[in-house]
Amino acid sequence: MKIKKVVLALAASFAMASANIHAATTTYYSSATTLTATNLTTPIPAGTQVTVSFTAAYSSGPVATANYTGGILLFNTTSLVGFAGETGYLVGVTTPTSFSFTVTPTGLATRISSSSNGMAVSPTTIIYSFSNVLITGVSAGPALSDTQTSLNNTAAILQGIYTLQNAVIVNGFAYDCSLFDTKGMCISAGGRRTSVQGEGVDNTSGLVIVA
Repeated sequence: MKIKKVVLALAASFAMASANIHAATTTYYSSATTLTATNLTTPIPAGTQVTVSFTAAYSSGPVATANYTGGILLFNTTSLVGFAGETGYLVGVTTPTSFSFTVTPTGLATRISSSSNGMAVSPTTIIYSFSNVLITGVSAGPALSDTQTSLNNTAAILQGIYTLQNAVIVNGFAYDCSLFDTKGMCISAGGRRTSVQGEGVDNTSGLVIVA
């Protein structure tokens, strides 16, 4: 039936949109200024994979060697839960350079800071500053199974509504007058109740036909 095709088309349309409902990109922190210890704009739940991008700028001390491990720290009130960096990634960097790392905090991250304490070389220490810090991640939305169940329920309800609408239209074809007066006019009144079996959808209407 044409009605079923319409309902299925609607369900397919909703299903295509469900991907956007299921996940959304969240910005947890964004600042162009030099990073100092501060609270995240939005806490990062444990186990949420985020992308941490930033610009590292050499400040002072010897040029970084393979042992240097400065980077971006994610932590809560009690402990470190994430680190954006890897050993040696700043080797030879003497001009501002952009980096990006994927991090999955092991606990709820509420604060952000930086570490440039790396390898101390007597009598100085390598120091880098970090700016243009951006932390984004995909936050979980409604469960995919719940979204699909909702779409199925919506499609079932729409099917009942369109079936009812079709029945009302078909019944309307029988409302033509069969008896006219001497002036060629016909006026009739009546009532109608239509229900769709098994769908819990019904309609009650009053009728006035003038022809």
